[in-house]
Amino acid sequence: MKRFILCFAILLTVLPSGCTYFETRIGKEFQESCQSHAYSQVPILDFISKRYTPNAPVRIGVVPASAPANMSSLYIEQPSAGNQLAWRIQQDLLNYGELPIVEVLNRQEWPGKRDEFFTGNFGAIRYARDAGYDIVIVSWIEPMRAPDTMSAFAKVIEVESGTTIYYGKSTAISNRQEYKNAVANLGILRRTPSELPTSFVMDKLGQCVSQAIMKDSSTPKIN
Repeated sequence: MKRFILCFAILLTVLPSGCTYFETRIGKEFQESCQSHAYSQVPILDFISKRYTPNAPVRIGVVPASAPANMSSLYIEQPSAGNQLAWRIQQDLLNYGELPIVEVLNRQEWPGKRDEFFTGNFGAIRYARDAGYDIVIVSWIEPMRAPDTMSAFAKVIEVESGTTIYYGKSTAISNRQEYKNAVANLGILRRTPSELPTSFVMDKLGQCVSQAIMKDSSTPKIN
């Protein structure tokens, strides 16, 4: 760690635009990490190949995630945390190029939505069936205990039978604020406490959930 900071200190003394360079590179050097645990899982491509006819246009709907109320302040001028996670999951699943139709379900809230995640997801299944989806993805974001860590439970459910294809938990962690603070302590980079890594953690969490769902499948075409 000390060697790392020393190298950056030297670099910033010889580069006129050192701070700009550091802020640009930090996103590449300090990437977020994630870990997932599946409580139950059937590889989704295996399930689809056995349950549906070849080349069937299987429609997958991603329900905006259920998010705690205290996260709304982080997204006052942006789409809600639940929508952001759903869009990220959709994008990452499509990047695999294996699932023909993945869309975000146009239904964000209904009475009892957050509570039903652990009691059957009957509302999500009903709305997905009404919208013509074959498979529905639901998720539940845990309350954040730190700005650099975010966790979510996720399920993949076949709409017609109610069969759970995947159920697991994913956690995304960022260390970029830690390194920014370390360099700021040397007076090299201006400290900006309001610049939290929340958006980076949300992006990584979506990737993490998608990777867990697509386990044992091909590598996504876009990272």
